[in-house]
Amino acid sequence: PKSAEVIKPFLIGREVKRYELPVNKSWLIMLPKGWSFSKGWGIRNAWSSLVKEYPAIAAHLISHEEKGKARCDQGDFWWELRACDYYGAFELDKIIYPNICDRNIFTYDSEGLYTNQKCFIIPGGSYALLGVLNSSVWFFLYKQVLPKLRGGFFEPSYVFLKDFSIPVIDVESEKTLTASVKALLEEKNTTLDQGSQAQARTLKIEALEAAIDDLVFKLYGLNEDEIEIIK
Repeated sequence: PKSAEVIKPFLIGREVKRYELPVNKSWLIMLPKGWSFSKGWGIRNAWSSLVKEYPAIAAHLISHEEKGKARCDQGDFWWELRACDYYGAFELDKIIYPNICDRNIFTYDSEGLYTNQKCFIIPGGSYALLGVLNSSVWFFLYKQVLPKLRGGFFEPSYVFLKDFSIPVIDVESEKTLTASVKALLEEKNTTLDQGSQAQARTLKIEALEAAIDDLVFKLYGLNEDEIEIIK
């Protein structure tokens, strides 16, 4: 049971779906650089202390000792992760998006998921911001600005996204947008039987997405002609 202290849910890029609450299939043994020394363990007794305090973790890691020692990105010891300035950001509520996608794909995480390098995170991102990022406006920007990869995929790197504008969201618009996005997340993440219930949910999801788009169009100050071009 003590192992739970250092095991974190771990997400990979292909598990990120648009407006779907991410569900991890992997787990990360979270022992960052400096962790062993922070426990008061010295160089000589660090491994024996790990075995004593976290026996299940040590038993799992020992089979990977050779590969662990060969890593160039280890911490102070072979069982530690490399240094990272933003480990704490993964624990925050955040927006997650994949680094390779066929459209704008953003979702929300409030479970403290860690991710691999195939994801980007926006710590502290709001539900209202999520609605903007998943909107038709942003899909239009993806198609106009981002370089196309083989197979029609995009790579939303910071070098491009940093120039995408975010509209100023007033208090009332934020309330409305937040409510619509939360309703959409709930619909997208509710399991239903096939048939009329599923069909009704599809229609409701389409209506919510359209309502979010309409609000985002207004936030960007787009006229009817510009909206038609985007659509």
